[in-house]
Parts: sequence; C-alpha cells; structure tokens
Amino acid sequence: MPAEGPRGLDRTGWWRAALLAGQAVLLMLSYAVARPAAESLFLEARGSGALPVAWLAVAGAMAALALLYSRWMARVELFTLYALTALGAAGLVEALLPGRAGGVPLAATALYVWKDCYIVVLVEIFYAIANASYAIRSARWLYGGFGLFGALASMAGGVAVGPLAARLGTAGTLHVVAGLLVVSALAALPGARPGVRRPPAERPRPVLAVLRGSPYLALVLLLVGVVQVVVTLVDFQFNAAVEAHLADTDARTALIGQVYAAISTGTLVLHGLTGPVLRAVGVPAVLLGVPLVLGAGLAAGAAWPGFAAAAALKVASKVFDYTWFRAAKELLYIPLSYDEKTAGKSAVDLLTYRGGKAGASFLILGLQAAGAVAAVGAAAGAFVAVQLGLSLAVARRFRRLVSREAERAG
Repeated sequence: MPAEGPRGLDRTGWWRAALLAGQAVLLMLSYAVARPAAESLFLEARGSGALPVAWLAVAGAMAALALLYSRWMARVELFTLYALTALGAAGLVEALLPGRAGGVPLAATALYVWKDCYIVVLVEIFYAIANASYAIRSARWLYGGFGLFGALASMAGGVAVGPLAARLGTAGTLHVVAGLLVVSALAALPGARPGVRRPPAERPRPVLAVLRGSPYLALVLLLVGVVQVVVTLVDFQFNAAVEAHLADTDARTALIGQVYAAISTGTLVLHGLTGPVLRAVGVPAVLLGVPLVLGAGLAAGAAWPGFAAAAALKVASKVFDYTWFRAAKELLYIPLSYDEKTAGKSAVDLLTYRGGKAGASFLILGLQAAGAVAAVGAAAGAFVAVQLGLSLAVARRFRRLVSREAERAG
C-alpha cells in the first residue's frame, strides 16, 4: 500500500524516500565508473564492429535474468532482493576481472554484458519499490528528486573515472565499482523492515498471464523496446566515432567519461524540472514530446556529421531517456494492480531495456553485411517515427485510466 496520508507522505514514506535517494547515489555512482571502463575495455579487445554481437549476448543474458527475477520477486521482500542482487553483481565482476587480466577469450565481452545487465536489474528493483510505495501525487516529485541525486553522483563518477583510470588502470576502476555495490547492498538492508511486500489479498500470477491480460502493458512494452532501439543505434554511431577519434585506451576511457559527465549535467537539469513539467503538462504530453526532440537531434546530427555531432546526439538521447521519459514511463504503472506494476513491469523493463539492443543489433548486422552502415542514422529516424505513434497510443490508454484532473490530484 502507498505510504501516504491524505496530506502527503507519512513518516515511513519520508524515511523510505531518503533511503531510496541514498541508493540512487550509490547505484549511479557505480555505473558512472563501470560504463566507460567496460566500454573502453571492450573497444580495446574487440572494436566497435563487434558491438552488435555483444548486444545480442546482453539480450540473451537479460532474458535469463528476467525469468529468475520474476520467480524471486514473488518470494523475496524487495529491499532484500535489491541487496542480494547488488552483492551478486559485485561478486561477478570480481570473478571476471582475473580472466580479463589473464587473457581469457571473451572476458572483455563478459564485462560489457555484466555492465549492461546489473544496472537494469537494480534500477528495476529500485522503481518496483518506489511504484509500490507512492501514488502519482508524490511520485512525480520524488522521482525527479531521485534522478537529481543520481545525476549528481553520475557527474562525480564521470569526472572521477579518468583520474581513476590513470592511477589504477581501466580494469582497476572496476574494483571500485564492486566496492560501491557492496556498500549499496548493506545500505538496502534496513529497508527490509518495514519492507515492500505483496498485499496479502493478492496472489501472484505468472508474468506471461499478467502481460496477456493487459493490452496496456503490451503497448508499454513495445514503446520501451522501440525507444531502446533508437538509443542503441545512436550509441553505435557514437562508439564508432570514438574509436576513430582516439586510439589510446586510457585516453578513450577519459573521453567517454567526459561525455557521460555531460549526460549527467543534462540529466541534472531535466530531473530538477521533472516535477514541475509533469505537473504542468501531464504524462501524455511528455511521452509525445520526447520523440519530437529526438527527431530534431537526429536531423541535426545528419546535417553536421563527426565526433562532436555524434557525442551531442548521444547526450540528447540519454538525457531524455534517463529523465522525462523514465519518470513518465514509471508513472504509467502506478494506477495498475500490484502484479502489473511488479511482475508486468519486470517483463517490460528487463526484456525491453536490453532486448531492444538485440533488435538494433540484427539491424546493424544486416546493414554491415549490405555495406550500408551509413544508413544507421536514417534507421534511427524511422524508429523515432514509430516511437511517436506508440507514444500516442499509450497516452490515450493512460488517459482512460487516469483523467487529467485525477492526475493533478494524484
């Protein structure tokens, strides 16, 4: 049940909000270090041309994790599940690093897959806790606040990863990530009492049954998947530009970190505006506005090609994906049943956030085989048009569930 009284958050609600804000800091700080390090190691070992294969491996790993997660979430209290997952992620990276140092084949690919998977699962559990705890009135403000704390941590991590790589080596920075994940796991344990549990009157339903019974969730699944295809196509262009721009691994790590620091700066600004924007225009308008902005960014990138344009386009795609689209998407789940906003949400997010990479990978591999890699930008534009159509369909479904007046009242 939402931890709210008629006038807003009660003591438990505020306490849980503070706990989640701290977790946002630890989680995004860890990822701000892990992401450029794992990407740089992969580019060193395999090159940007191998990214589609890595993305397919990520999609396969996420499918397996989604199956495991759907089983455990019905049995384990959510804060406890978060702590166990963070500890597992820390242990896994420590197990992979010796293999990379010893020249084990595909170790760099495994680290890339780990980087893409651990963040999605932990963010999924994070928002499952939040969606089960708050109603729209509080969520539209709190989620921007969580994002704001996470963005500050991402900025710090993006700035720090370059000096860390120079001091410890790129691979050595991942030991720092493992330490942050252990701290995050320990910090989550107090939340288990009182934690977030299934309402006693509700019995768990299989994930597929939840999806089959909700055309609304099916549309959300398609929308999130298409958004991730767009983001992945933009990311491919960026990695190719980085590879061509710099050859030194540690210097490349620092440059990637700087780009992600720029992303964090943008997310910091937009997270600060999330509450007022959602209050002023509502969820449907935000969903429709994001693809319009991305389409404009793609057009600008096509007009001014090169590293700067690729970096700017990546920043734009990530900033809107992390901020207004993320917050609006999470609010889509709040009016639903517990099963729909936990089991159904897990199917949508765990499969599509990395499964979208699989779809983009097949497309890129096809373009590579045809010698038409230059058409990646045009493909991204086509998918943005699809995103706009799906956003309209989802917005209409949401408005049937929640009127504009009810959305304002929370």
